[in-house]
Amino acid sequence: SADYQGQASAWFSLDHQYLNRSAFGMRYIPECSIHPAIGGSRAWSARLSVQTRYHQRLGSPKDVRKNMETDLYRLWLRWSKAQWDIRVGLQKINFGPGKLLRSQRWFDRLDPRDPLNLTTGVYGLLSRYYFMNNANLWVWALYGNEGRKGLEIMPTRANTPEVGGRFQYPAAMGEMGIAFHHRQTDWSAMTPESPDKKFQQKIGLDGVWDVGAGLWFEAVWIFNEINNPWKNDYRFVTLGSDYTFSMGNGLYTAAEHMMVSVNDRMLAVEENLSLSGLMFNYPVNLFDQLSCIALYQWDMEGLVGYVSYQRTYNRWRFIVDTFWNTSEDLYSFGDANVTISKGIRFMVVYSH
Repeated sequence: SADYQGQASAWFSLDHQYLNRSAFGMRYIPECSIHPAIGGSRAWSARLSVQTRYHQRLGSPKDVRKNMETDLYRLWLRWSKAQWDIRVGLQKINFGPGKLLRSQRWFDRLDPRDPLNLTTGVYGLLSRYYFMNNANLWVWALYGNEGRKGLEIMPTRANTPEVGGRFQYPAAMGEMGIAFHHRQTDWSAMTPESPDKKFQQKIGLDGVWDVGAGLWFEAVWIFNEINNPWKNDYRFVTLGSDYTFSMGNGLYTAAEHMMVSVNDRMLAVEENLSLSGLMFNYPVNLFDQLSCIALYQWDMEGLVGYVSYQRTYNRWRFIVDTFWNTSEDLYSFGDANVTISKGIRFMVVYSH
């Protein structure tokens, strides 16, 4: 059997501070899923998805060929059984309980301000095994991902593999997980005289519990095995909590705080920065929803504010959201088409 679906969207953003940054765009993502019955078994499935985007700033030349691009969005083959799941190809890999300031944003570029929830995929193999006690084991091997992923500062060296894994285990009223990732980084743009092989190790630890309110943490240590004048040791710690208040139709609230330390050697502390985030979601009725997000960088006194109102029908969504960014480099989210500093965006989405 085969399933076909798609999502079309169009938007217009008006920048209050810089008019030439105002822009409009369109995107279409068709998706085909195939479920072949091989030997009478439905264990195999495949997915192909592409995206075509057109983006035009008001102050830039109207060159359709330069402003339009088409590329693969997802392309993978999967074999799955009751406890096994193996997937190979261009896919999304993400984990961790964080919602706003995610220390374990290793491979995706998800932005909580993006109503489409889009992110660039990675090429690789992901194998997951689920134990009977709800524990699970992940093992992955990536190849051909030369651009920056997630919170990476430097891309992966060309034609080199990346390997890693994750183990998650039930703990009291929640669960804990530990993850590891190894890769070679490309520092040629920063230190061309550095050694050819520059290894990077990532270790992540996270936990989430439901004690009336939700509580979670994410901690990541990144160490670059290279001698250069740049910082080699990075540590990220995120603490978070959420709760739904019985106000009206239910007010969902989530808060997170991230602490980052950057150092030139292991176990030292030289530079620190802190970020705080707050999110509210309120369902006005069956069709309308109001969302608010605020992020604050304490050291630079930078603020990111976001308010969104959307109405949803069976296939249509109409969205109006406003932005207030006092620091453009406050936090690099990625693929949400949020490039304005202070302004408003109108978006319509059709799904079939």
